[in-house]
Amino acid sequence: MSDKPLVAIYTPVYNGAQFIETAIQTVLAQTYKPILHVIVDNASTDGTDALIAKAIANGANIVVKRNAATVPQVENFNLAVELVPDNAKYMRLLCADDGIPP
Repeated sequence: MSDKPLVAIYTPVYNGAQFIETAIQTVLAQTYKPILHVIVDNASTDGTDALIAKAIANGANIVVKRNAATVPQVENFNLAVELVPDNAKYMRLLCADDGIPP
């Protein structure tokens, strides 16, 4: 266990296959640990879910929820925030088409 506080990065996404791998990579590139990436896939139809699954299979520290059906954007953002664990001291929004410099 780390004595540093947990940071959660949350990403709501819908049809973000073009960008999601880059967003995930920028979280993985962070030197601060512990860090958790929380992603809510809003029932994407473009393969976003497969790219997220690939990152998890490669060891990325990601908590993911995939909605069974598309929900309104605000609801999807709220679902992402709700998935942030209670023990996270800090959280930050990372839109699927953005990145975070290391």
